[in-house]
Amino acid sequence: MDSLSTRLSESRFGPLAGWLAVAAVASALWVLVRHGLAIPASTDDYCNRLNALQGTLAQATLASYTGWTGRLLTTAVLYAVLRVVDLPDLAKVSAVLPALLAACAWMLAGAFGTRHRLDRLAIAALAFVALVLGTHRLLGQTVFWATGGIVYLVPLFLLATWLAMMARVAGGRPPRGGAWSAFALGVLAGNAIELAWSALAIVGLAVLVHVRRQDAPRASALAGLAGALAGGAVLAAAPGNFHRATATERSFSLDLPWLGGEYARMVGEVFAAAPGVPVGAALLVVLGAAVRTPSAATHLRQRALIAALLVAAAFASLLPVLAVPPQFAPRNGLYLLVLLLAAALAFAIPPLVSTRYGTLAIALFALAGSIVVSARFAEDTEIARVLQARWIGRDHALRAAAASGQREVVLPRLTVYPPPTVHAIELGEDPDRWDNRCVARYHGLAAVSVPPAR
Repeated sequence: MDSLSTRLSESRFGPLAGWLAVAAVASALWVLVRHGLAIPASTDDYCNRLNALQGTLAQATLASYTGWTGRLLTTAVLYAVLRVVDLPDLAKVSAVLPALLAACAWMLAGAFGTRHRLDRLAIAALAFVALVLGTHRLLGQTVFWATGGIVYLVPLFLLATWLAMMARVAGGRPPRGGAWSAFALGVLAGNAIELAWSALAIVGLAVLVHVRRQDAPRASALAGLAGALAGGAVLAAAPGNFHRATATERSFSLDLPWLGGEYARMVGEVFAAAPGVPVGAALLVVLGAAVRTPSAATHLRQRALIAALLVAAAFASLLPVLAVPPQFAPRNGLYLLVLLLAAALAFAIPPLVSTRYGTLAIALFALAGSIVVSARFAEDTEIARVLQARWIGRDHALRAAAASGQREVVLPRLTVYPPPTVHAIELGEDPDRWDNRCVARYHGLAAVSVPPAR
């Protein structure tokens, strides 16, 4: 970073930029927390609550490893939460998860080599608001849904922390805690979710090549990469992965033309669900190319290489899904979108913060975005509250039915279409459907269903 940014941070504009960034994050978080408190439990949560209570936490996690997924860390966190928080109180978890998304933005901002906290705060505020607006249609499944929020945000936080650590190593500085901490963080990030493997492998190898002639950074880079590979290997070897794959046809297919078409379909669906992210990323790249600075730390070629590295990691994040393409959902593209935004920020931020008013401008953009967040969630939150009220009524009816000795219950339909920021799945007409069975088991009933839709 050059002296202009340092002078900004020390001038009267520096504190102003910091307060604007804080206001942007606080304003957006207030809106998201209010929305989270209105989120009803989803049918998946019934199944996960039942699974979490099977024996001890370790036994429940091991059962998931052998029967469903190799994400030991993420599953343990999810089950620990569901063992403590029952479904009627699950909205409290949904209200906390947006803060974890903000923490992800803060750690991601640490990967850009900023030397002053005011710069990092402004970048984090912009990244946070951009993620909320850009992935609006995916937030219901990746943030506000308690199960999905834990499954996606805990690994995202670990990935962002790992990227910040590797950026530090690439700059010639050892990670806090040394090589062993780099290895441990790599294990956690590698095991947390398979969608992060691309960033871990591509960035890890690139940093290792970059510092190959520096003994201390090389050991740390190698430890971070080795840990990620070890954690990923534990995930990939889980018997549950193969059991889960049998739920759909054409899993583990080697039909390359078909897989190519499936990959294109998945990328298209992700961009269709969150078109603001690629558009915003493109605008950031144009802005970053237009700003000129003589600073050696912000040369165009260096920034372009870092951005290209992250873009490659972004598009590779969907490759693990090709093992089971029929199980793809647009929410699987969250890491693609986050890494694309990170690539654009890595390209545009260094020259911006090197200008006299760059950090102030970034904070102002973040604040303006937070105002848009408030407007965008107004209607969503009102609908969520209606859904939550009906879910509470349904929950009371099922508890009363179980207490009175009823065995089979037919519930009225919710008749409210959820916005994309609410993950709500209506029960089926067939009481033997998987989610109907979970709801019935949770309430101690033989069968639960809804009447046919008119």
